[in-house]
Formats: sequence, C-alpha cells, structure tokens
Amino acid sequence: MKKVLLINSSYRKKTTYGVLKRIEAEMTGRGFETEWLHLSEYELQPCRGCEVCIMRGTCVIKDSFSEVEKKLQEADGIVLSSPVYLRQVSGILKTMIDRTCSHYHRPILVGKPILSCVTTNASGAKETLRYLKDITIQWGAIPIGSVAVKLGGIEQSVLDKQIDRFCMILESPKELDQPSWKRVIDFQVQKVLALHVLRQDQPYWEKAGWDQRDYFYENQLSWLKKKIGNLFYQFLSGRMEKNQEKKDGGARES
Repeated sequence: MKKVLLINSSYRKKTTYGVLKRIEAEMTGRGFETEWLHLSEYELQPCRGCEVCIMRGTCVIKDSFSEVEKKLQEADGIVLSSPVYLRQVSGILKTMIDRTCSHYHRPILVGKPILSCVTTNASGAKETLRYLKDITIQWGAIPIGSVAVKLGGIEQSVLDKQIDRFCMILESPKELDQPSWKRVIDFQVQKVLALHVLRQDQPYWEKAGWDQRDYFYENQLSWLKKKIGNLFYQFLSGRMEKNQEKKDGGARES
C-alpha cells in the first residue's frame, strides 16, 4: 500500500489542518495509507549555513531533523502544506526546508510526487506556491499540482481535481513522467556540481546511475529536451573545468 505523508507546518490545527484532513479523507477513501507530520511537535533548529552536511554528509545539529528526514524518505508521496506568512511559507517549514540543503546535492526524494497546499486570508498564495514548486524540483521530486485555499474556502470539485492528478502520478510508473524544462536544467546543474565541483558527491551519483542519464530516471523526455539538456551539461561542465584550471594555475604561481 502506497503511503502519503501529510506535512502540517502550522502551529494551530485550524484552516491548514482542516484542508489536510479533507485530503486525508480522500486519500484513505482511495486505498492509500496516510501519515501525519506536525512540524510543531519536533525540535527543529535553524540551519547554521556551515555546509558540513554537503561536505561530510552529516549535520552537526543534534535535534529531531533526522526523524523528519526519515519520514520524508519512507513516504511514497507528500502533501506539503503551509499557511501564508508575509507571502512566504511558515517559519517552521522554512527551517525544515533549509535543513534539506544536502538533498540538492544528494537527493533522497527523487521521483516522489508532491502536492503543495497553502492557505491564506488575503494574498501571497501564488508566491508561496511558486516557492514550494521550486523546492520540490530541487529535491528531485515531481511537482504535480497545487491547492490554494483563500478566505472563501475551496470547492470540492477543485480539490478533487488536484487529488485525482496526485493519485494518478502516485500510481503510475515513473517512465510516464514528462519533466519540464526547468526540471531538466536543474538536473543538469546538479549533475555538473556532483561530477565536476563537489567530488564527494560523485560516488553517490554513480551508485544511483544518474551520472549516465539525461534525467534521474527513464521517462518521457522529448529528444529536444535530451539534446538541449546534454548541450547545457557540456557547456557548464566545460566552464567549471576551465575555472578550476585557472585556480590551479594561480595557486602554482603564488
């Protein structure tokens, strides 16, 4: 049975929680297992920006993030929700996202569908959903849709449409996925970083077989996206190698 993780990043169990409860009812009614992740119930300290997680693979902060990370990794699909705070996600969700910095370099959520959901009494839904979509792409996951619940609420038909698509992607093999241009380019940037800049990531990418792919996994990429993606990789990796040669040359001269 596929498991869906419902992430509640509000300190209160009101509007955002209520929408997640509606989504949960739909998911369980369709035969999916659900699990809740109330971020306010976990000790999550802010990221220190030390980059130890990138360089050494472990975080220096000792708190509950490893538990959160484990739940993310074990889920087959994720519903990522947040109330809108000043045209952005809640502080506790931003803290969680910041702590996933190493996931951009060594992704653990590749191919998992993520449905984004935000609630607001005024504005900011569009900007917040755009941010969540960008984060989903950086994680290597699949942004399959979004739900914006404003002051007037949301019609069940609108919610059903998003849930239908989420369930369809959750049940479909990844070979049917059609990555967007942004996802293709982001993948190539990550690949360049792993193979030409942050060499400690190279074994991780080689073990997953991503170093030999046009994307993380076989899918419905058009020949044009494959061609442009590979050309972009060659261009960017060439620039990185030239920059490294200049650095090495400068170091020898000094």
